[in-house]
Amino acid sequence: MWWPHNWRVTLAGKAFISTVLTFGAPIRSRLADDPQGVPVCLRTRKQTPCSPRFFGLVTAEYVAISVVLSWKYGMRLEATAKEDEYQVWMTDGELSELRRAAANHRDDLIIQLGGSVGLRAFEIPQIRPKHVKRTEDGEHYRLRVPEGKDTSGNGGKPRDAYLPRDVEGDIHRYQNAEDISRHEPLVDLTERGVRDVVKRTAKQAAEETGDADFRYVSSHDLRRRFAQRLLVDRQMNPRVVMQVGGWDSFQAIEPYLNAPTPEIVNEAFEKAEQT
Repeated sequence: MWWPHNWRVTLAGKAFISTVLTFGAPIRSRLADDPQGVPVCLRTRKQTPCSPRFFGLVTAEYVAISVVLSWKYGMRLEATAKEDEYQVWMTDGELSELRRAAANHRDDLIIQLGGSVGLRAFEIPQIRPKHVKRTEDGEHYRLRVPEGKDTSGNGGKPRDAYLPRDVEGDIHRYQNAEDISRHEPLVDLTERGVRDVVKRTAKQAAEETGDADFRYVSSHDLRRRFAQRLLVDRQMNPRVVMQVGGWDSFQAIEPYLNAPTPEIVNEAFEKAEQT
């Protein structure tokens, strides 16, 4: 049986799915009045009605297999040089599941700052409410990052990260709820504390969803989702992404990317042909 390459199917999972198909086959044959298990109404052009029980069984098999695969094998993992450590290529759906597992508003905000704004773990403690700025048109927001990654030995450079409207709203609500002044840290944690929050939340997500792959998620994977979303999912200008994300070169941003899916490739060429 063919198994998608990005699904780490366990022996138990394979055994379950194979059992469903194996034991269902003779029942399908009997219900369909066909030794091959293919109903006459599907093999020929005759208007021969298929047994409702036949379709009921096929539907049950499909649902059972789909539930097993979606429950266990959705995340894309890439092995690293370290044992039992993986790069996780999250989807926006998985990012939402991670957010739902957050213990409180602060932890959810940390997930958003990493996955939706692209901040590094050491950058998050730098942020204060005063760093939120509305653009001149009044329709967009920027988040001033005082000091980014030091790639030259002369200290990290500041940058203006793009701040989605919903994240800006969450920052404002959290500031009011916790009575944080404009000059106080929004997240009063160290870099290590931020990383610990992400790992705790990921562990909780693994328990709540039943997907053990969540336990591999790190703060770095949140930034990877940010880059993947903009560059691959939305095909945004790389120079724009580099500016808002704090990457100095194309070489620096390349490790955050995974190969685009066939659907994204098709969409890209369709758009190009229309222009």
